[in-house]
Amino acid sequence: MTSWSWARYQSRRLSDWIEGTLEGRFRLTVNREKTRIVKLHLPGASLTFLGFTLRYDHDRFGRDRRYLNVVPSVKAQARAREKLRELTGPQRNFVPIPQMIHEVNRWLGGWGQYFL
Repeated sequence: MTSWSWARYQSRRLSDWIEGTLEGRFRLTVNREKTRIVKLHLPGASLTFLGFTLRYDHDRFGRDRRYLNVVPSVKAQARAREKLRELTGPQRNFVPIPQMIHEVNRWLGGWGQYFL
């Protein structure tokens, strides 16, 4: 077996294991039409999965290193801003301020537990 065919074999095994884990253990459905392999080491490449964006960024201290950065996706951040507008918008001006603060804190706590 050549090194090229060995690498393809290992790649296929890894893909099968990932799909099996997602579908079995996590009970998620893999959409095979949208599923693709992303080479994160390439400049500008990123992966969005379950509300998170994964990408390699340059070191913040100017060193010649890169690190894997995991942040809430742009779409998740937009939904969070919309939810905050919904919780604090003018249509809720009848809600007492302490109750509104409690509701916002409760929602932000759950959002933070998931994303942070």
